Amino acid sequence: MTNKPIFDDKKASYATRFIESLKLTADFHSQPFRLMDWQRSLVSDVFGTVNERGLRVYRHVYVEIAKKNAKSQLASALGLLQLYNKNEPNGEIILAAGDKEQARKDLYAPLVEMIEQEPALEKRVKITDSMREIVNKQTGTKLKVISHEAYTKHGWNISFALMDELHAWPTRELYD
Repeated sequence: MTNKPIFDDKKASYATRFIESLKLTADFHSQPFRLMDWQRSLVSDVFGTVNERGLRVYRHVYVEIAKKNAKSQLASALGLLQLYNKNEPNGEIILAAGDKEQARKDLYAPLVEMIEQEPALEKRVKITDSMREIVNKQTGTKLKVISHEAYTKHGWNISFALMDELHAWPTRELYD
């Protein structure tokens, strides 16, 4: 057995199709999510490059892009892709930013707005806004907004993390 990565066109295509089945939020509410070229390339590479067991090869992805290029919309869509991923049940997804309010506003709120625009997605989850938490009732995967303070996060088994504005965090402890 070799460790050479394989490109799985079906997995890449599934990821891009899932995201493009979503609707945008905020000023673009209800408009179809059409991936820009750079977004399509990123999603295809990350979710289509797998090992011989079919598991994603890329475990860390860092994206730095200028404002107003739909980075937060894409991040929310990626969170949803993982929340509804039947191949990785019982996942723990976190949304983190410099503070909880930023994570709520920039990642969680658009993500919930995307879910609420699609009844088929909405019926598969339980959204608890007071806890900033979403649970997929079919897979057991949980998505939660957290703060950047690392001292309260030991022992978690995070399967997917979206960390917004990492460059502005007071420390990198949570990331590390």
